[in-house]
Amino acid sequence: MARNTRLVVVALWLALCAELSAQTLPRSRVGPLTRAFRGLRNVALAPLEIPATVARQSARRGPVYGLLAGSLEGVGNGTVRLAAGLVEFLTFPLPGVEVPDYTKHLGDRALPPIRPPLGITKP
Repeated sequence: MARNTRLVVVALWLALCAELSAQTLPRSRVGPLTRAFRGLRNVALAPLEIPATVARQSARRGPVYGLLAGSLEGVGNGTVRLAAGLVEFLTFPLPGVEVPDYTKHLGDRALPPIRPPLGITKP
């Protein structure tokens, strides 16, 4: 009984999404199923950011630095990818919501490095 109820709910949800996107989605935008699968892809790839970033940092600056700094940066990259995937997946049926695509490759820096402001001078 519970399985049938879940199937009906999922079917109604998909029908509602299709109807909303057919009514209000211009042709130039991405469809809701594409956004849903992109979101699921980013959620699935989020844990792989740690080893990919460790490998990138190890190749650039050596294995010790890669293991220490790459792990921390990989956790940050994975968190950003996970958040982007969740937002895109949770908002895929809403036709008016524009979420930018997270298109970074595994191991690429998700956020710019933290640097002090340029106008600060030493006393």
